[in-house]
Amino acid sequence: MNDRDIENSQLLDSTQPLEEEEDDDDPDEKELCNPLISMIVFLVVLLIAMLVLVGLWKMEVTKRGPIRKECKTPECITLSSTLLNWQNKSVNPCDDFYEFACGNYQEHTTIDGTRINEKDRIVMKLLRQFILKNESTHSRSEIAIKVLYGKCSESYKDENLPNTRKSILKEVFQNIGKIGKWPIAYRKTWTDSDFDLNEMLSNMAKLYMLEFGFFDNYVVEYPINDTLKQVFIRPAKKGIDVSVEEITMMIRGILELADIEFSEKKILEDVQESFDLDREFREIPINFPVETVTLEELKEAVPEIDFERIIQSSIHPKNGNWETVKRRISSGKFDLFYGSQVNIGKSFFPRASLRVFVRNHFKKENLVVASEMIEDLKESLIEMIRKSPWVSKETKENAILKVVKMKKVVGYTQEYEREGALDEMFQTLEISKADSFFAMVMKINRFKTEQLLDFVSSDSLLDPRHSLTEANAYYNAMNNLMSILVPFLDKPIFDFKYPRYVTMAGVGRIIAHEIGHAFDNNGRFHDETGHLRDWWTLEDSQKYEEKTKCFSDKIHDFFDPTYGKKLNLTRVLHEVLADSFGIEATWIAFNKMDLRNEESLIEFGDHDHRRLFFQIAALDFCSPSRIDPYSEKYDLELSHPYGEVPG
Repeated sequence: MNDRDIENSQLLDSTQPLEEEEDDDDPDEKELCNPLISMIVFLVVLLIAMLVLVGLWKMEVTKRGPIRKECKTPECITLSSTLLNWQNKSVNPCDDFYEFACGNYQEHTTIDGTRINEKDRIVMKLLRQFILKNESTHSRSEIAIKVLYGKCSESYKDENLPNTRKSILKEVFQNIGKIGKWPIAYRKTWTDSDFDLNEMLSNMAKLYMLEFGFFDNYVVEYPINDTLKQVFIRPAKKGIDVSVEEITMMIRGILELADIEFSEKKILEDVQESFDLDREFREIPINFPVETVTLEELKEAVPEIDFERIIQSSIHPKNGNWETVKRRISSGKFDLFYGSQVNIGKSFFPRASLRVFVRNHFKKENLVVASEMIEDLKESLIEMIRKSPWVSKETKENAILKVVKMKKVVGYTQEYEREGALDEMFQTLEISKADSFFAMVMKINRFKTEQLLDFVSSDSLLDPRHSLTEANAYYNAMNNLMSILVPFLDKPIFDFKYPRYVTMAGVGRIIAHEIGHAFDNNGRFHDETGHLRDWWTLEDSQKYEEKTKCFSDKIHDFFDPTYGKKLNLTRVLHEVLADSFGIEATWIAFNKMDLRNEESLIEFGDHDHRRLFFQIAALDFCSPSRIDPYSEKYDLELSHPYGEVPG
C-alpha cells in the first residue's frame, strides 16, 4: 500500500463517526416534524391557557359573588319584562329615579292609574267572566251572584227600562205601606192616631234599613264597654241628598201608578217641610270624641224611641244572636239625644265575590308567605323602637306592646277556609229569577243587615260591609288590625315563588307603610287594644311633635319639578310619617335576609339586590301622567299611590 492509499484510509476512518452521527440524526429530525407531535404540543399549550383563563374567571367570580340561578316562573318572567319595559335607561337614576324606573310606563298601559288600579279592573273582568259562563253550580253564593246579575242586566235593557221604572215605583209604594199609613196617599182618612213612631221605625228596620232619618245604627270596630264590636247609635250624618224637584217627581209617579188623586201643591209643601226638618237636624252639631253611654242610659235620655225594639227587628228571627247584640249596643252623649234640641254583584256580595276569585284564580300559598312577612316586619319595627335614642323606656314598652298585640287578617279569616262555610251563610237568602229587581235588592239588603248584626255578635274580623275584591291593604287604628285583601297578594303584585327580595320590596314595603300608621300623628293616640288613649310620656310626646314639625317643614311648599310649582303636602303628613316608619322597617327586614341563594330575575343577574329593591318598589308609583295635578286627591296620591286609603 503506497503512501496515498494509507492517507485515504486514515481519512476514511476519521470521517466514519461523522457519517454515523448524521445517520443517527435523521430519524430525530423526522420525528420532530411529525404532525401528531405538533398537535399534542398545541393542545398542551391551549390547555395551559384555558387553565389560566379559568383561574382568572374564578378570581373574578369570587370578587363578584356566585352566579345566581334565574327565576323562570311565569310571574318572574312577567316581572322582569315589566322592569325592563317601564324603565328609561337614558335617565341617570341619581338625577331622577322615578323617570328612570317609570319613564316608559305610558307605552305599556291603557289605564289612568297604577298597576294596582289595573289589578282591580282585572279582578272585575274575571268575576264578570265567571258570571257570564253558562256553567251549572250548586253553590248558593254563586247562584245568588248569577241570578242578581242576570236580573239587573235584563231589567236595565233600554227596551225594559219603562216597565222596570213602573215596577220599582209600585213596589216602593207597597213598602211604604209596610212601614205605616202614608199621609200623602191617604190624606182624606189619615189621622194623628195613625202615627206610631216606634212601630214605623221598627217596620223600617224589618226592611233592612240602618238609617232612620235622624239617627243611624252604625257598626263600629272600637273597644267600648269591654267589647270590640258595637252597634253604635248616633245622629244621622247623611241628610237628604236629592233635590225637592226629584222627590216631588218620584212621589207624583208613585201616586199616578197607584191611581190616587193628589194635589201638586200639597205634595210640594209636604216635601219642603221634610227638607226643612232635615236641615234642622243637620244644624245640630255632632262632636267627636264623645262620652259613650250604654243602651239603658240612652233609653233614659230618649224614652220616646224604643231603640231596642228597632234593632231587634233587624235580626234574623232564627239565626240571629239578639242577646249578644243587645250587650253590644252603645251610644254617645250627642246634643241630638242629650242637648236642648232633640258595582252591583261585587257591592252586594263581597264575600261571595271573594270566594269566586279565590277558588278560580288565587294561589293560597301566597297567604302563608305574606303572613310570615308581616311578622318579619313587626320584628323590624320593634328593633327600630328598641334602638330609638330619644324614646324613654316606658314609651318604648307601650309601643312594643302595641306592635306585638297587632292583629292581622291576611286575605280572609279562617272560618271561611272550611268547605261550604260561606254557602251556609246564604241559607237565609231566598231569591229567584221570578223576583223583580227591586224585590231582589230588598231581600239582599235585608240579608246584608242580618249578616252585619251577626258580625257584631261574633268574633270574626272580616267585616261584611267591606269590599274584599280590591287590591288593597290597610291598618285600622281603632282595633289595631292590619288587613291585606286577596287581590293585593296576587300576580303581578305578589307571588309566593318570587325571590324574597322582590316580595319585600313590593308588597312588604306597602305592608310596612300601613303598619307605620300605628305611629303616625293620628294612630299614635290609640293603644294596643285600639282605645283612644295617650300612652306617651309628656317628654316623649313633645319630642315626637318636634320631629313631626321637621317633616312638616320639609314637605310644606314642596316644589314638584314635573309641574314646576309648589305643592303644600302638609295635610297628608300622616302618610309621609307612615312612609318614613315603613321604609325603614322594610330596609331593616331586607338587610336581615340571606339572599345568597335567591334566584335572580332574567336580565338582572348582575344587579345588586339593593338597587333592585328600590326599582321594584318604584313599580307601584308608576302612572301614565304621574298624577293629575287638578285632582282633589292629588296630595294624597303623592304619598299613597296604591289605591284607596281606608286607614
